[in-house]
Amino acid sequence: MKDLTFVVCVRIDCQERLDNLDFCVKFLQKNFPSKILLMEEDSTSKIADRYKNVKHVFTKSLFPIFQRTRLVNKAVNEYLDTGYFCLYDMDVFVDPEIYVEAVRYLSEYSLVYPFNGLFYEIPQKYNKIDDLRMSDILEYDKVMINSESIGGAQFFKVTDFIKGGMENEFFLGWGYEDSERYVRFNKLGYRIKRLNNPMYHFTHPRGINSSGRNPHVHANKAEYEKVCRMSSQELKNYVDVFFHWCRMRKIMKISVVIPVYEMGGKGSEFVKYNIGRILNQTFTDFEIVISDHSVNDDIEQTIAMYRDDRIKYVRNSGNRGSSSANMNCGIVHSSGEIIKPMFQDDFFFDKTALDCIHNVFLSGYKWTAIGSNQTEDRINYSHPMTPSYNDKIIYGKNTISSPSCIAFLRDNEITFDERLIWLMDCKFYYQMQKKHGNPYIIKDILVTNFIHPDQVSKKLTQELKDQEVALMKTEYPE
Repeated sequence: MKDLTFVVCVRIDCQERLDNLDFCVKFLQKNFPSKILLMEEDSTSKIADRYKNVKHVFTKSLFPIFQRTRLVNKAVNEYLDTGYFCLYDMDVFVDPEIYVEAVRYLSEYSLVYPFNGLFYEIPQKYNKIDDLRMSDILEYDKVMINSESIGGAQFFKVTDFIKGGMENEFFLGWGYEDSERYVRFNKLGYRIKRLNNPMYHFTHPRGINSSGRNPHVHANKAEYEKVCRMSSQELKNYVDVFFHWCRMRKIMKISVVIPVYEMGGKGSEFVKYNIGRILNQTFTDFEIVISDHSVNDDIEQTIAMYRDDRIKYVRNSGNRGSSSANMNCGIVHSSGEIIKPMFQDDFFFDKTALDCIHNVFLSGYKWTAIGSNQTEDRINYSHPMTPSYNDKIIYGKNTISSPSCIAFLRDNEITFDERLIWLMDCKFYYQMQKKHGNPYIIKDILVTNFIHPDQVSKKLTQELKDQEVALMKTEYPE
């Protein structure tokens, strides 16, 4: 839930709505470590400084109709820095564990509804109950207002939300926007999940922004019916051409660069497992660049088995035996804006790793260091490590770990020193820090370092290590 933001768009036009929002904020803050982003549109703010530890963005508008679709897109394009978000109405409620379950499904689905379509209205008295549970709501207080609802709360994977068109800003105010979104994402092939429980809605007076009195509802209906009539390809073209708001927030392509060699005859096995973990990532706008130093064709034949145009193979005979040279070759042949080095025997520990990395660079950072652990069998994991930077790293005091535990923008003149083996990563980190400052630290464990007899660090002599330290002390005196 830490990689989730609740986006709540509000216009406070009565006391009951404000009461519902008070319950909403208190409920979310009490039950989840997630961020809360309140997007308010009105002539004057009704909630400025009302809530602590909540991001509040006010947009002044004299237009009488609440423009929620535009407000949601503004939130995603300008303020969101998490991999997931929940588009959340301030008047709805289900038990907290249902939201947790919905977020778990986002590793497999693009859009998750935390209810089955049954939508009940309940009296305002329930928003006065601390620790309210669905089981507290009496049957005679429930009024069915929709049996097939697709509004109220929706959990999204941010990258898929953007690619799928975001909110359709051709909708003005209330009416049909939830239905259109569902049809559009379904037609475009995004996986949608519904959980099997009802949702509850706290009552409030219904004015122009919450009823069929919206004067634009007929135009909204026409837009919805137009989308329904389109084929999948027609809809894709429509989104690509007319949904200009999707191009305001750029999705940055990630190049996962893997320098490989035969590694004691196990190179193919390692790289195959590594690629499998990459292909299972929730973030999908990536390429895998394999730079191969092998003296045989085993790894090349393994890569040829994949039928995925995101995998790029490069045979590299230059400076064979240098991990730095092999890494640099892979970077040269990459095309992504973010470079994610990954040694062939290491792998992603978490499905959301690339999502987390991507979000760091959306926030303006130049490089990041990532939490890691170790394994000898891919079953048992140990030595969890939170990376940090220190000034002695240039001499081998490595508190970040291997290059598998970093990522950086490709718009960067620093390369790995091809004279170095043991300190190849340490010198790179040192130069990055001097140019860009300390890395952004991702504390979550996203990468696993595989420990085995054939790894490079196991074969280095103390003499070589001492030589490299002496070289660095010459270039960078203490």
